[in-house]
Amino acid sequence: MRAAHLFSVGGTPAFYLSPGDGLHGGLGVLQKNDVVIAISKGGASEELNQFCSRAGELAAAVIAITAAPESELAHLADHVLLLHMAPESDLGAIVATGSSLAAAALLDALVEVTRVGRGYSWRDFFFTHPSGAVGKNAEQALQRLDQEES
Repeated sequence: MRAAHLFSVGGTPAFYLSPGDGLHGGLGVLQKNDVVIAISKGGASEELNQFCSRAGELAAAVIAITAAPESELAHLADHVLLLHMAPESDLGAIVATGSSLAAAALLDALVEVTRVGRGYSWRDFFFTHPSGAVGKNAEQALQRLDQEES
């Protein structure tokens, strides 16, 4: 949900759809130009893989973010963004803690790449995010960004 919010506020329309909701009719929202980003450390979740198999027939592409390049998810995906993880990155080498942080960092980078690639300015960003601390400090942030560009 966090990534979908950041993509949207950064000029790339996005929403979160859980695999469970997708397999109970939610897949109907996907359009032929959409891109699905699926995140799974091991890439073996039956529900996620079934979701991605069907989503791949409806959307333009499925991108998998995984630490398992030989997983079913990786094979289902059109593109794989590989997380290189040391076993001790996750709690007990079991609970996806470090890998979820690595996936979040990768998604943050993709948000910025798509923002810049779409020509979505910081002024546009602040227009779509006028509330909260971000919106409250928009003018100061824009002045600082303008000074950095000068």
